[in-house]
Amino acid sequence: MFPQIASPNADLRSTPRRYFDRDTLPVALAWCVLLLGLCLGLGWYLVDTLALYGESIERNAMTAIAVAAASTFDAQEVKGLEGRPEEQTTPLFLKLRQELQHTKSAISGSRFAYLMALRNHNVVFLADAEPTTSPDYSPPGEVYDEATDALRAVFVTKSPFVEGPVPDRWGDWVSGIAPIVDPGSGEVVAVFGFDISAANWNSTIARFRWLGLTISGLVATVIMIFGLFSFRQHRLAAKIHYSSRHDALTGLLNRRVFVENIQQAMSDSGAEGVAVLYVDLDHFKDINDTLGHSVGDELLRVVAERLRIKARMEDCDGRIGGDEFAVMIKARNVSPEAQKLAGRLIASMREPFEILGNTIRADASVGIAICNSRDENAERLLSYADIALYRAKNDVRGSYKLFTEEMEVGVRERVTLNAELRQALECRQLFLEYQPQVEIKTGRITGVEALVRWRHPERGVLDAAEFIPAAEQSGLLVSIDRWVLREACRQGQSWVRTGIAPSRIAVNMSALHFRRATDLERDVFAVLAATGFPAERLEIELTESALMASGEQEGVLSQLRQRGVSIAIDDFGTGYSSLDYLRRYPAHRVKIAKEFTTEIGSDPGSVSIVKAIAALARELGMVALVEGIENSEQLGIVEACMCPEAQGFYFSRPLVAREIFSILRRGRIGDEFELAETTLPPPHLSIVAHR
Repeated sequence: MFPQIASPNADLRSTPRRYFDRDTLPVALAWCVLLLGLCLGLGWYLVDTLALYGESIERNAMTAIAVAAASTFDAQEVKGLEGRPEEQTTPLFLKLRQELQHTKSAISGSRFAYLMALRNHNVVFLADAEPTTSPDYSPPGEVYDEATDALRAVFVTKSPFVEGPVPDRWGDWVSGIAPIVDPGSGEVVAVFGFDISAANWNSTIARFRWLGLTISGLVATVIMIFGLFSFRQHRLAAKIHYSSRHDALTGLLNRRVFVENIQQAMSDSGAEGVAVLYVDLDHFKDINDTLGHSVGDELLRVVAERLRIKARMEDCDGRIGGDEFAVMIKARNVSPEAQKLAGRLIASMREPFEILGNTIRADASVGIAICNSRDENAERLLSYADIALYRAKNDVRGSYKLFTEEMEVGVRERVTLNAELRQALECRQLFLEYQPQVEIKTGRITGVEALVRWRHPERGVLDAAEFIPAAEQSGLLVSIDRWVLREACRQGQSWVRTGIAPSRIAVNMSALHFRRATDLERDVFAVLAATGFPAERLEIELTESALMASGEQEGVLSQLRQRGVSIAIDDFGTGYSSLDYLRRYPAHRVKIAKEFTTEIGSDPGSVSIVKAIAALARELGMVALVEGIENSEQLGIVEACMCPEAQGFYFSRPLVAREIFSILRRGRIGDEFELAETTLPPPHLSIVAHR
């Protein structure tokens, strides 16, 4: 009976809003003729029914007006009136009276508007919209002697009602009454009422009666009502259909419909190729955080408009989510066309946006995926474009990349590694190795550094550098930090009980964990309490970059130091190397990065840097420790630079707890433990990833 809604694929760029369909017009006319016959037969019967219906329309309209008007009043303010005559000069009374006057003027044909309350079982006036000089003015506290039981019932039932028509000296009138309810207590603090002439009320009823008596009027009215209802329903259906297919903010196709269109285009492409461009705004989160979400939303709308302008009419564009958009194109030479479009889109996004008084520059990155087979899956093609986008953002933001199979392999390996890493935490595949830290002059072991390793079921033992970046991306890095801290302290306490514990165990904490300062402090103290490991034997290693980004975490370092935990700056010299940070965050130890040690025998600059850092640390009361010592030549140069401590394969490779036991029991590195050149580890193990 209703006009049909357009096919979902009738237009790839938007859903047409068609409200009338010629094919359905004859059916609609037939229904009108049938309704006409029914009206002729039931005309007389409907006279009284329609009269009652007309009255209900007026009653509902009056009720709706009363409820809407009552809702505009603040219940707490109304509650502040007590219905006393002296209130006529108070600011609250004058304010409410002014609101009543506005309400009265807003209601067409209104004669009176007033607020009434129940005081001592009497209905009294609180405020009246009439001028005080008017003979119809009712002052506060005046008892409304004509209050009916229905009016009194409003205070109990909290239900609005309509009273009338009632004749009096003003003529026939109808009253609309609605309660004003305190949202806190739920009690009715007052009622709002307004009176209007009953002329419209009576006229409506008369019209409905005349409708039943006058057949032609009845038919015309029924057809009109039916047509308006049909039109409204069709508009509602079209709106629902449009909303189900389009993004509410930008008007572009939503993800579901966009994917459907990709699938259909791949099936019907013929000689044409299909490509998907995945578009993402760079640093959009910063815009939301600094300028607000209203600016961000408006930016997305403008971006969508630029997307429509730069794309061809036959292209399909959609919003995938957040600040991510996509465009699907079909062309014979689809790859060049896709790249041209990507260039146009990137250039368009580079033009400044004027958003709500703000000039915004927001580059975009684009990933492109080309469909190579009709059997290709639309979701997979979209994910390929997303992978290419990820590569573009990683390489050069504000550029585009074409998807290649190598990209998919990399993503698949990363996803697999993340899943395996989660399993590694659950199945206890992680373990620690410990590398001694040695006093150069005496060979005495001053501490050990805990290094995390992964015993992969297929790839063997993996160094931290092979899985820590994946852990950071997957959100597992802090969990690994906690495990390393707990395991190192547990093992340290075991050594304490046997009497061979080193002076300290150094544990590296990630910058991400350090940024969660409260978590880091809680984790350290919880592990110390659970294991019983002495705080003065624990050393937390933090990189320069972590300290640079610390900000408000300075207090956490103070708390750790006060509890006896020592602090070491790891890989010093490769990050910001800020002398001010050495002053602000006085650490117990400065670990000179192994990058300087590697070239120390041939690069005078490295010697100078190591000597300068050692002298600076000494002046600030810190101990300088050089990492990466692999031969006696390096050790001799480092010792000449006045560095008191060192660490590296020359003394010992990282060892598991049972292997390092004998070294710790001896307490020093002797000749029998020094590694000759022939026993140095293979080249691929010569640099240890510190954790």
